[in-house]
Amino acid sequence: MKLLRVKINRILSIVLFLMCQISFGQTSTGKLLHGKIRVDSAYISGINILNLVNEKTAATNSDGEFFILAKANY
Repeated sequence: MKLLRVKINRILSIVLFLMCQISFGQTSTGKLLHGKIRVDSAYISGINILNLVNEKTAATNSDGEFFILAKANY
C-alpha cells in the first residue's frame, strides 16, 4: 500500500511539474514597441496604430509617439 502511494505521489508531482511548464510557456510577454509617426501637417495626435497579430491598439500623443505591446510572430 505504501509503495502504491509513493508511485501516485511521484506521478502527480511529474504531472504538476509539466502543467506548470506548459502554462508558463504560453504566457510569454511581448515587448513594448516605441515608435514615432512623422507627417507634414501639425495634427499628428490621436492617430490609431493596430497590431494585426495580437489585435492591440495604441494612439499617438501630441508628438506623434506611441507605445504598443508586440511579440514575435513565429
